[in-house]
Amino acid sequence: MSVYSLRDWLFSLKTFGAAALALYVCFWLQLPRPYWAVATVYICSQPLAGATRSKAFYRVCGTILGASMSIALVPNLANSPEILSLAISLWIACCLYFSLLDRTPRGYVFMLAGYTAALIGFPSVDAPEGIFDTAIARVEEITLGIVCASIFSGVLFPRPVGPLVAERLQAWLRDADLWGCDALKGRKEDELLRRRRLRLAADAAQLDALSIHLAFDTSVQRYAARAMRMLRLRLLMLLPILSSLGERMSALSGQPLPPGLQPLIDEIRGALREGADIGPEIADRLDAFIAAHDRHLDARSSARDIITSSLLLRLKDLVDIRGDCRLLQGQIETGAAKLREPLSFQTPAGVVEARHRDNAGAALAALTAIVCIGGLCLFWIATSWPDGGTAAMIAAVICCLFAAQDDPVPLMRSFTRWSAVSVIVTIVYLFGILPRIQNFELLVLALSPAFILFGLLATRQQTAFPSLALSLWTATLLALQDNYSADFAAVANSGIALLIGVWFPTLVFQLARATGAEWSLSRLLNASRAALAAAATHHGRRDRAQFAALMLDRLGLLAPFLASPSTRLPAVDVLAELRVGLNIIELRAARHDLPAQAATLVDATLGALAQHFRAGHEASTPALLRQIDEALRAIASAPPSRHRRTALLGMVGIRYTLFSDAPAYDSEPCWRASGGAALSHAGGEIML
Repeated sequence: MSVYSLRDWLFSLKTFGAAALALYVCFWLQLPRPYWAVATVYICSQPLAGATRSKAFYRVCGTILGASMSIALVPNLANSPEILSLAISLWIACCLYFSLLDRTPRGYVFMLAGYTAALIGFPSVDAPEGIFDTAIARVEEITLGIVCASIFSGVLFPRPVGPLVAERLQAWLRDADLWGCDALKGRKEDELLRRRRLRLAADAAQLDALSIHLAFDTSVQRYAARAMRMLRLRLLMLLPILSSLGERMSALSGQPLPPGLQPLIDEIRGALREGADIGPEIADRLDAFIAAHDRHLDARSSARDIITSSLLLRLKDLVDIRGDCRLLQGQIETGAAKLREPLSFQTPAGVVEARHRDNAGAALAALTAIVCIGGLCLFWIATSWPDGGTAAMIAAVICCLFAAQDDPVPLMRSFTRWSAVSVIVTIVYLFGILPRIQNFELLVLALSPAFILFGLLATRQQTAFPSLALSLWTATLLALQDNYSADFAAVANSGIALLIGVWFPTLVFQLARATGAEWSLSRLLNASRAALAAAATHHGRRDRAQFAALMLDRLGLLAPFLASPSTRLPAVDVLAELRVGLNIIELRAARHDLPAQAATLVDATLGALAQHFRAGHEASTPALLRQIDEALRAIASAPPSRHRRTALLGMVGIRYTLFSDAPAYDSEPCWRASGGAALSHAGGEIML
């Protein structure tokens, strides 16, 4: 059994204190439904102060927008209940769609705008003339709850986001260093190790999600939000670099390295193993190795020379990115306004914010919401059920809460069970405890055991949704007022409506999402391959950074599922796909400075690669391999230059990533005709 820490108790007590203050102010202002303020406190409160504050502003904006829409719809459509139900359902669906496309706290504007219209609109159908007063009261109550939650979270023993981000960042960089040690040792990856590497990508995505709240933090680290944005791309770029380094070291296993290179690699491994800085003298020696090796790389170079050159360049990337990460880590930990020194690793277009948007998933969630809310509204209208509006209102909330889940049905079933428990808790309070309460102080004392427990449950990820069900529905069903009045029949009917409002969306979601998370994952993989196809055809200066940011964001979304042993999807090397994409973009940029014949062959190969990724990996054909080899020969025959080297390394990387089991590349047919020496493959996979 989990033991709750002092920090957990403090959070629960602060949340209950905020709810008690919101309830007192509502009683003092004589607001009609004070319980909305109490429920809002428990919805808004987060263990981290920055997370509470980051959502507070957007929740207020969404509440005002939703209230405005209810004022516009209800009076004009009250005499046409079918059209009104359809209008509110469509509004909620549209808001839900846009909230799912924005995976930042800004998405709360749309989510709150959606279900606030239902919270205000459906109960006002029978009295549309009072919709304006009702909307104003709901906005006041919800805003009051948000303000109280924010004050208690940020003033009383605040738990800032910054130190937690710094702590997790330090652990992540340590794990990456250990991966680097394995990679430079040439250790082969088994299935367990591959899943651990993907878990590192998932942890990076979680770190990124946590860092979003830095700008709203109460600690000095709130000034580090910009540093975290620069760090995000470098953290995820480190993953394909470490993966490719391991492949290069494996390919060079048993092959002689240039004199002095192995001791340099050992020094870098030692720094990674100890978690120490890689000194400037090591970086200078690495630069000297790269310059010396590049002077000897030409059309006669063997595959071993190409791999060694690639290894040196990627070692340079590792040293630069790791140094930048540690530099930015120091700024985040101290909250300094400026970096101690300039960053070493620079992307062509700087830091680009690109996020994956699942339009199909958002559209499906929106359609599901229309079916859930519209279906209950039709049942309400057809049967004249007095509590039908409550069921429709609850369904709107449930659809918005669970729409972002890839497989929401298990959580929704659990939520339904805990909603039933909240009904029982409410009945015990209303008819066993509250009749004996004489004043506000006793009311707070009576409510404290249950609601403090609800707050404790919110501090654990596995009990967060049960906590939400208990706190939200108990506060709502209690319908606390400044004077006691409870009718068992009314409470029972409201409880039944609540359970139907939770159960019906669960049923609809189960039918609409029968494939579970597998469908979402398949769409992510297809989107990544479509991006690879686009990378082979698009042109532009900023697209490399755009592609990298987008693919790395998808990698973070894919990694938790691919790293799980329970996934039924085939194993996919998403890091290899990412490396192929980056090489495609570099190859496309380098082709401009190649001779006309080589550039033409590179363009043809890029077109073939685009068709390959549109068709899927099963479409790998000997024709594509011959196309790549022909382009390789043309590039190798070009005059030496920086662009020729980039194109050569990129094309070799694409070849041996897509065709790792194919026969070794043979340069002799072309090069002998031009009087050059033969290029032989050194053996092993080459993934650049």
